[in-house]
Amino acid sequence: MTLLFILILFIHGLIHLIGYLKAYSLADLPDIRLSVSRPAGTLWLAASILFMGTAIVFYFSVNGWWAGGILAVVLSQGLVISAWRDAKFATIPNLIILLVSVIACANWLFDRNVEADIKRILSEPEPAQNAILTSNAIEDLPPPVQHWMERSGAVGYEKISRVRLKQTGEMKTEPGQNEWADTEAEQVFNVAVPSFVWAVEMEMMPMVTLSGQDLFVNGKGHMLIKLYSLISVVDEKGDKIDRGTLQRFLSEIVWFPTAAINDYIEWEIIDSTAAEAVINWQDISEKVRFHFSENGDVKCVTADRYMGGGEAAERRPWEVTVLETSEVDGLRIPTEVEVSWELDSGTFTWYRFLVTDIDYDYYP
Repeated sequence: MTLLFILILFIHGLIHLIGYLKAYSLADLPDIRLSVSRPAGTLWLAASILFMGTAIVFYFSVNGWWAGGILAVVLSQGLVISAWRDAKFATIPNLIILLVSVIACANWLFDRNVEADIKRILSEPEPAQNAILTSNAIEDLPPPVQHWMERSGAVGYEKISRVRLKQTGEMKTEPGQNEWADTEAEQVFNVAVPSFVWAVEMEMMPMVTLSGQDLFVNGKGHMLIKLYSLISVVDEKGDKIDRGTLQRFLSEIVWFPTAAINDYIEWEIIDSTAAEAVINWQDISEKVRFHFSENGDVKCVTADRYMGGGEAAERRPWEVTVLETSEVDGLRIPTEVEVSWELDSGTFTWYRFLVTDIDYDYYP
């Protein structure tokens, strides 16, 4: 598709040269009956250069290439209207180029908003802490949590303050959907001040993409999904989203286990292989249950979580199942995961992914 779009840009640009050649009598063009003034011919040449220049910067993936495409279409369509009898069919490629350029612009704006949220999250202050998590720090935790902390390598590890990770996976957007949509996601956490932003790109089918964001900052959550980064499909805020995103943050400390001793988390034992974590933040309190294997690895995380944020949304059993655990940067963390809801119709596994990269910042 990339090559096809480049060809459309180049060929469309070459066709615009006809107006320039006609205006300056540089070629015999008897089939074009409309006279073209020299100033108009110069504009046809400018449009030609813009289209072919846009093709070049698009090929090299230059940020903002879409601006040239939009400008070229605006100029071109004005010329087409002025020469409608001979040039009306140029409207078709103009519409194609405009559509692709507008979608690219929307993607750029979406990514820019995500980067702004990331900067906002990472700018939160870091409270002073001891740099190394010691065995004394975990002695009051329930035994299965202590076992996990030791097994994960968190004991003796530098306390983590911020996290960046990348995921590749596949997703379903509704129960009964047969095909999985390929996904690429990036997530950033501030561990000191519970907050995160998760951004995902989904290819629902060829040439149909969704951009999604899950955000928790200043005690508030926001779930946003847009078709082509342009048309809102889901845009939910409110108390239920706040609570659901806070539970998500708590469940995802499996990637930065030194957070288990942070003051905003309290632990209660369930049995020899499970414990319940209670997180209190910004006047919200929520619970998540951690289940461990006999060797101390996280096996799954469960919660009763709101499925959505609308008035009809209700709490449903939610489970994150660990399929693979690996050692990364000296910590044993889940690296292959699937996420499910328990519905009246049965289990709906909607997301499965691999953690492909993770970077930590530590308290000074």
